[in-house]
Order: sequence, then structure tokens, then C-alpha cells
Amino acid sequence: MNAPTRTALAVFAIWLAVEGDIQLAQAMRTLPPGWTRALLHGPLWLAVLLLLGHFATWFFLLSRSELSVIMPFTGVYYIFNAVLVEWRLGESVGSQAWMGTFLISLGVVLVTTSVPPKNREG
Repeated sequence: MNAPTRTALAVFAIWLAVEGDIQLAQAMRTLPPGWTRALLHGPLWLAVLLLLGHFATWFFLLSRSELSVIMPFTGVYYIFNAVLVEWRLGESVGSQAWMGTFLISLGVVLVTTSVPPKNREG
């Protein structure tokens, strides 16, 4: 798998995880009382499907790439999360959290661009 395809799939997998978590948070906040109704709660199943999509995509990546190459992409989760929770859930992300997100982003760039060339081709 070439590097651009691997990168796109990794970012997509992480987006699925963040979107699944956001949907899960929204579903849990609107969950009707009683297990029977909870099992029929559409937003909960949407969250489950998104998270299953994340795992399926991540499993695919793990079967075709070295863990040391794709694992740093999980840092993108924090970026997506910081941006989307403010917009989608109305939660406040403070300045320290934004600084931490920036530092994680910098770390992701440093790690993913420092992979030895033989590992990038796989």
C-alpha cells in the first residue's frame, strides 16, 4: 500500500472513531429509559456502526502496514476531537487543551515524517 493511500485510510479511520464517539455521546445523552427502548435507539446504533467502521478500517491497515508507521496517526484523533466537540456538542475547549492539541499535532508530523524510507514503501 502506498503512503498516500495509507495516510488517507488512517485519517478516515480516526475520523470514524471521533464521529462514532460524538454520536455515542449524543445518543447516551438522549437515551430513553429502559433497556428495550435503548436497544431500539437509532442514534446509539449509528454510533456503533461508525465505531465498527473504525475498527474494520484499522484492522485492514494493521494487516498491510507496520504498526510503527500507522500508530502515530492516532494523534489526529485529538485534533478532530477538539474541533468537533466544540462545534457538534457545544463543549468548550480551553486554551491549554488547544495548546496540547497543537503539540500532539506537531508530534504526529515529526513521527510520521521520520519513518525510515524502507517502512514508507510498504
